[in-house]
Parts: sequence; structure tokens; C-alpha cells
Amino acid sequence: GPDLAGGAWGPTQWLSPMQERPIMGDFEKYGPRGTDEYAFRLTGCYVPEQYLRGWLLEDWEVTLEKLVWHVRPGIYWMAIDGVMEARELVAQDIVDDILYLRDCPAGVTFRHFTGDIYVTDRYTLEIEFTKFDLTWIFWLGYEDRALITAPEMLTAPGGADSWDNQTGTGPFKLREYVVGSHMTFDRNPNWWKTTVIDGVEYELPFIDELVMPMILDEATWVSALRTGKVDYDWTVATPQWENLDKTTPELLSSRTEPSGGNGLYLQCTQPPFDDVDVRRAMMVGTDMGDFAALAGLEGLVPLHWYPLSPGHPESLYTPLEKLPAETKLLYDYNPTLAKQMLADAGYPNGFKVYVTSGPS
Repeated sequence: GPDLAGGAWGPTQWLSPMQERPIMGDFEKYGPRGTDEYAFRLTGCYVPEQYLRGWLLEDWEVTLEKLVWHVRPGIYWMAIDGVMEARELVAQDIVDDILYLRDCPAGVTFRHFTGDIYVTDRYTLEIEFTKFDLTWIFWLGYEDRALITAPEMLTAPGGADSWDNQTGTGPFKLREYVVGSHMTFDRNPNWWKTTVIDGVEYELPFIDELVMPMILDEATWVSALRTGKVDYDWTVATPQWENLDKTTPELLSSRTEPSGGNGLYLQCTQPPFDDVDVRRAMMVGTDMGDFAALAGLEGLVPLHWYPLSPGHPESLYTPLEKLPAETKLLYDYNPTLAKQMLADAGYPNGFKVYVTSGPS
């Protein structure tokens, strides 16, 4: 299968069958069927703005004072018995959703930089900044919690927690949810999106039925993938890659680095880690290649792939060989040099560190 540089399937893990975001990556224009100039691998969950497009939005304007969002006309919520009739998405729906999220614990991500949020007409809303924050486009535009929910879901009996109340503007409609077994979705015949392939315009989605099975046992899941019982899996663990390549070479694969992971956070506001020279020494004394080997990614992931990866243009991502010497040094494991750097920083005998960690 394609290597890491071709991992364009990775971001599909964040797509919702039913609900949609204000902003999305312009995959059709810049992905494999377009110019193929951007990999859309979402390392660090970041997409450069030049590769984004309006989704529920037609377009937007941004200043240091506020955002102006123009909602795309002609998008409709799906009808759900006892919840809502089919109706057009309007700016007030997005305002209500953002305000609801801002009042929730997850709203901490953008609560500190947003002020008044209001509509100016049926298809226009404005989001005022209390201070400008360039991360707005992620938190409000395309992060997984940026999915827009119909206000009727909140007021229906059972609220948004009820599976029977789920609706959206997206390509699929929930048919059934069997706890511990599967979720089944039917094609939304009124979805607004179309696509052009070889000059021919098609209605979407192409899929009539989408079934998402819940298989907890890894061996069973991999067997289902190998035998074609399931068509797609974006969570295949690295120890399974070689096995699947050998037993099922016809299986299409796309290897990509994850969008995040676990990290060790240093207390940089007090000694010893408030000293940048100590932090540099710690990095030189850490064999980061070992971490890749433990994950089964040795030789597949560059030593510096997060938060920007090789899938980004060099205006954003600098390959290791092009880094300045003082930066490139940090990626060259050298415990002898690290000890000398610590000594030069005033710690010839090193120091003890206490680490707080969860059970996993």
C-alpha cells in the first residue's frame, strides 16, 4: 500500500455520517483527485487555511475584531419523527449550537476569546472576539466538536442523548443502534453535496447503507477485515500491518501517522526545566527512535512529525536535513553529550524527577 506520504484516508476517522462542520478540508480540489498537493493527514489536527473550504458555510470573513460567517443556502435538516420536520439550516441554528457548546465544559477551548455571537440575517452570523486567537478556525470550524446539531434535538423528549432523536444535515440517516453490536445508517436522498468525476456531476453519497460494527476483540476485527466481512478500518494496529500485507496483499492500505498521542509534560515554570539548556539536554539524551520502534513505526515516521508532518508544504514543515544545526542536534541521540550539556547548565550529577502518570 501507499506509504505515509499517501495517507489521505486518515482524516476520514473524524467524519460524522449525520452531522457536519462549518469548514472542511478541500479534499476534492487539493487531494488525490485534484492537484494532490496536500495529504490531508491531520497530524496535530491542523490543516493550513489555504487548503480549507466552507462546508456548511459558503465563505467567511475574519478581522481582528470578529468573524462573519455566510451559511450555505439550500442545506436541510433530516426529518425525524417526534423531533422535527425537514427544514433548512439557517444561521440561528449555528449560533444556538456554538452558544450551547460554549456553556459546556468543552467550550473552554474557545470561551476565552469569543464574545457576542448573533445573526444579522437568515444566512449570516457574526462571532465577536474578546481577543483575536488564530486557533478559532480549528475550534469553531473543523474540530470534532464543531459538528452542528439541530436545536430540536435538545428539546425533544429524551434530549440529544437519545439515539432516536439524532438528526443532521449530513449524507446518512441513523436507522438503528444495537448496543454492543452495530449502528446502521441509510443514505440521505436529500443531501446537498454533489461531486464531479471526469466531467460528470453525481449526487452523493454513492453508498446506500452504512453499517458500523462494534468488535472489541482485535483478532476478530482483523479477521473480518481480511475476509471482507468489513470493508474499511482506520484503526489497524501497527503489529498487524506486516501480517495483513502477507496474507491479504490485495487489501488496499494507507499508512499515516496519528493525529496525536500521549506526551510527557515538563513543569517549565520552575527549576530545572525552566532552563532551556536543560530541556535541550533532555531531548538530546532521549532516543526518540526507540519510541517509533516500540510502536512498530521504525523507519516509517520521521523523528519530528508532530505537530506538523511531511505531508505539509515546506513553507510549514522543514525536513530534518534542512533544519539549522542547533535544532538538528536535538534529534541526534547522544547521551554523552546530554550529560555534558546538563553539567554545563549546572547539573553535573543530574537530578531526580517525579512523574505523575495514569494507569494506562
